[in-house]
Amino acid sequence: VVLMTDDMRATDWQALPRTRERLGTRGTTFEHFILTTPVCSPSRASILTGMYAHNHGVLSNGKEDGGFSAFRDNDLADRSIAAALQGVGYRT
Repeated sequence: VVLMTDDMRATDWQALPRTRERLGTRGTTFEHFILTTPVCSPSRASILTGMYAHNHGVLSNGKEDGGFSAFRDNDLADRSIAAALQGVGYRT
């Protein structure tokens, strides 16, 4: 299970006690990490595809080069981790 949040501070977990209890104590957190593109849509596209923004083409949060429309228009859904997992029988 990958739990991905946006603009969440460590203290925000206080509002999610059951989630923190069920996932936080048995999961993995990364205290030190690097974002290749610290913008929502490009970063999410990188997480879902494993590619850098200059390769997947989602470069902003909106307009023609960003957001879900850029993800869709660049045919990234078929090259995402979800598609790979579906291809081997997982339900996503």
